[in-house]
Amino acid sequence: MRPTSIARPYGNPAPEAALTVVIGGDGTLREVAGALVGAPGWRGALLPVPTGTADLFALNVGIRRTADGLRVLEDVLGGEVTSRSVIHCDLGWATLERAGGGASAGGTASVGGRTSAEQPFLVTAGIGHSGGALLRTPGWAKDVGGAAGYGVGALTRLTASPLPVTVSAGEGADRVDRDLGVWAVEFGNISHIPYGITVFPHGGVRTGELAGLLVVPSSGREESSAGAWSSVGARPSTGTKPCVRTGSVARTVLGARSVPAARTVPSWGRIFQAGICGGHERVDDLDLMSVTSARVRSIRPLPVHLDGEAAGLVTSLQVRVAPEALPVVVPNR
Repeated sequence: MRPTSIARPYGNPAPEAALTVVIGGDGTLREVAGALVGAPGWRGALLPVPTGTADLFALNVGIRRTADGLRVLEDVLGGEVTSRSVIHCDLGWATLERAGGGASAGGTASVGGRTSAEQPFLVTAGIGHSGGALLRTPGWAKDVGGAAGYGVGALTRLTASPLPVTVSAGEGADRVDRDLGVWAVEFGNISHIPYGITVFPHGGVRTGELAGLLVVPSSGREESSAGAWSSVGARPSTGTKPCVRTGSVARTVLGARSVPAARTVPSWGRIFQAGICGGHERVDDLDLMSVTSARVRSIRPLPVHLDGEAAGLVTSLQVRVAPEALPVVVPNR
């Protein structure tokens, strides 16, 4: 057993350790997971014991409370863990580019003369007003309201104007670029958040892809949305709009309809209803896609976040997924 501390939150990863127990929130899990996966020869597994604000990763692997994580730990120590108790979860990696910096082919970004490596994320990576909402969420709101406390910051950004970005999905011949005015662009390794709300209906901890969610009010769309990501290889969708896939890109496209006057504010009522009742694909202001890699670029710096933590202002967010990179111990199923 190798204890850690606040001063050394994960110390030096121990590749020989059969189990790494992480007591903390999504931010702590993100740091530990990135360090372990990056350690040569690591063959162990990770057990989250959630004690953070939202604890979204633990929630999505079936560990809803601190007591649940401790119960799993008791099972491990009692020898009750089997191969069915370990699942291999996806890990996301993000490269951030600041104004005046650039990204190298090795997946690093030059920031003010310094070089920062790719950063891991287990839950979400996003850019736009969602990052701004996190910056405006006071600490007391999270302390008092937990995950609901983030709503305080979100209320300050709901009516913010669309942000011009270029979204690129796929690679090589399958790469597609779109110029859009977005409220936010999110990439997730999860499906749901507390209170029974589904954010990424097409997401999960081991899908092998990142679930993309674009919040795009009508004023921020291109004139023709149908087939904007691609026009080849349709597959069925759960709603009324078809989902189109080419290579690593999937996009929910709009059907034919009369187009109302352009709006600069997303239809939040319908978006919130979809989160609770389902039907994301029927909300005009939402685009869904599944990618193995993607990039969002902006002329001016925009706020970005990783796993619910503000990560500053960037002109580019580049993401990729490492499928099944993280073994995680979960409750016996």
